[in-house]
Amino acid sequence: MHQISAPSLPLELHPSRTRIVVLLLGSLAFVAIGVWLIPTRPVTAYVNIGLFGLCAAVFLLQLHPRCSYLILRADGFTFCALFRKHAIRWQDTKGFVPVRVGINKLVGWSYSNAFQAHARARALNQALAGVDAALPDSYGMRPEELANFLNHLRSQFALAPDA
Repeated sequence: MHQISAPSLPLELHPSRTRIVVLLLGSLAFVAIGVWLIPTRPVTAYVNIGLFGLCAAVFLLQLHPRCSYLILRADGFTFCALFRKHAIRWQDTKGFVPVRVGINKLVGWSYSNAFQAHARARALNQALAGVDAALPDSYGMRPEELANFLNHLRSQFALAPDA
């Protein structure tokens, strides 16, 4: 468990490597099962190999340090998922909350009323999870802990009040 108090910024957080390795090994186990099934159930085997082989490739990519991260700065935060970066300013957010998306518990946020971009995606996300957007990982922290930390940084650095 991370206890972060008054960190020096910028601060870079990464997903749990242990979790990624466990998911990679699980995917490879299912690929092996698929190979074992080829003689008796070839269609099932090849679907299994393809699906879990793709999962294994994604988990292997996530072990690269620039593939997935969260950088916290005084002006906002940048998160990266599969090498795609997204920068958000603190004043464009209203607040952060833990949300459940399927079986995953993540940290979500709603944008301020002044932020108008991505209207369709935000509406869909609101309908599905009750927030406008969510981080793809909790970066080795419990979602509640990360949400509280992000709210603390937002209250400290946001230039504009909630809109």
